[in-house]
Amino acid sequence: MVPEGRVSLMDGSMEVPIKILRDTGAVDSFILESVLPFSSQSETEELRREQILDSSLAELFTFALSDSDVPDVARAYFVQDGLLLRKWSPHGILDRPLS
Repeated sequence: MVPEGRVSLMDGSMEVPIKILRDTGAVDSFILESVLPFSSQSETEELRREQILDSSLAELFTFALSDSDVPDVARAYFVQDGLLLRKWSPHGILDRPLS
């Protein structure tokens, strides 16, 4: 079963029909850049606002690593340009060897 839905930018100026592909183990949602007219303004400002309003993310902001620690781990949450991001690398693969 592939459910259908609709997505739009925060201002609601454009609503686009989509197919929702689900993975029972997935915790993230992704939208292809070609689906909506994203810009650097829409991407960062809207996402930043939503992250700040989402109380379930407060703990992740608290435990986010500093930029200098991110290359040394395979998985981590960190903040870049005010956005909470998640780094994930397959088991055994890092940006550089651990010291």
